[in-house]
Amino acid sequence: MIRIAIFDDEEHIIRLIQTLIPWVELDCEFVGSASNGVEGMKIIEEAQPNIVITDIQMPGVDGLEMIRRCHEENSGVNFIIISGHRQFDYARQAISYGVENYLVKPIDRTELIDTITKIKNSLLKETETQDALSSGEKTKRSVSFKEALTATSIATSKDFSVNKTCLVLLKLDFLGDSISPSLLKVACEKIETQLRKDKSIIASASVEDKIFLLVNGNDVSILSNINFNLKSFSSIFTKMVTFLNYINLSPGSLIANNAKKLEEALYLRYSKEVKQPLEVNSKEVFPALYCSPIFEKNANLLATSFDCTLIATVLDEIEKDILKNSKNYFLSLSYILHKVSIELEKIGEEGLEFEKETTLYLSTSPSIEDLFTRFRTQLLSKYSLIMQKRVSEQKKPIRDAEEYLNKHYMDYDISLDTVSEYVNLGSTYLSSLFKKEKGVGFQDVLTNIRLENAKRLLVESNNAIYEIASAVGYSDVKYFAKLFKKNYGLKPNEYRKLYS
Repeated sequence: MIRIAIFDDEEHIIRLIQTLIPWVELDCEFVGSASNGVEGMKIIEEAQPNIVITDIQMPGVDGLEMIRRCHEENSGVNFIIISGHRQFDYARQAISYGVENYLVKPIDRTELIDTITKIKNSLLKETETQDALSSGEKTKRSVSFKEALTATSIATSKDFSVNKTCLVLLKLDFLGDSISPSLLKVACEKIETQLRKDKSIIASASVEDKIFLLVNGNDVSILSNINFNLKSFSSIFTKMVTFLNYINLSPGSLIANNAKKLEEALYLRYSKEVKQPLEVNSKEVFPALYCSPIFEKNANLLATSFDCTLIATVLDEIEKDILKNSKNYFLSLSYILHKVSIELEKIGEEGLEFEKETTLYLSTSPSIEDLFTRFRTQLLSKYSLIMQKRVSEQKKPIRDAEEYLNKHYMDYDISLDTVSEYVNLGSTYLSSLFKKEKGVGFQDVLTNIRLENAKRLLVESNNAIYEIASAVGYSDVKYFAKLFKKNYGLKPNEYRKLYS
């Protein structure tokens, strides 16, 4: 539907023009009237008419000045000038501003209708052309738009040939368990593709768990439509929660700076008082980072101790402190996460990768409670894995030593020193590890391995007892028989008779 506004300093002229236009037949709607250029500019800004029918001579800001300003701002309005013969020189000046339609008073109804119809057909043809090219053009434009979102870009709103725009940030959060980066990417891409079909969206780009939209105009109803369109994805992504904020772009403002401002404002989604869509002021100053003194006090503990019970107690205190004193919970937790990750890197753990994964997980938290729960769970899980790894590493020398003993138990000269040399540990330390992990000393472990193999040979072979003793590392058969009976309560030959 074509939107038409009428400006004239004589009220009866406005009413006359209204009666001359067959609104329903032309599929047009009346969106406002004004008696001077100042009021007219306001209506153009708020109602965004396709056509403005205006007189030239009006009090204050006249029609010519109004047309000049609209021409400079590239408003896209089509003007129809209606004036007297004596003002034709003014009309010619208006034509230099791109005005192609000039009607002389008294107004001829047929001429007025023909002029409106001509403009309407031109607009429809332009729309059809835009629709035909929109998909490919939007894709190309969106590539440039994504580059414009980076901090190093100097792209502005004017680089996208649009005067009045707003930058929208759609944040995707997910309830429950962590969503994989690949699934998150799919969700963003599917939603972005769907939203891009909206004619009011000039360009779009998905970045991790966020979708940026460059929207033509700053009518809040347009943003409400975005929220409405998201409902179609509720059955696909059942645990998805969205947050929408936006910022009206001033002409020539940097896209990247405004995008950063929207990202900084994301912490506001944890406030129950905030309603969507949230308008962000480009000059708004957001809370500075709050560094918890409780964390600073226990930073060394978190970096060196992997006692999950102790760490859980410290995290409880940190959480209470941040909830009480921080104005941006996510920022405070991210700071702690970064510091901990650096310390993990120092001890050979994959701290930076852990920080990246955890940041993504935290960034999709739909509530304050969920944010802290995820932070706590991630840290405790990481510390638990490190502890398990360290315990496993402590047991590795024993595993290696036992593997060596199982291969060389038959050697007469095998000793604690030879095994210690193999596992590259001191004999005293290795002996203490055996007692700690196995509950017995090195010699007891070796004896057990030898005698267990002797039992097997007694049952599976017909070898003489002295041959079996020699095969398991004993040169003295009497000593072997004595050890065997001490451990199993039977002499070797008695064991053979009983179990063979």
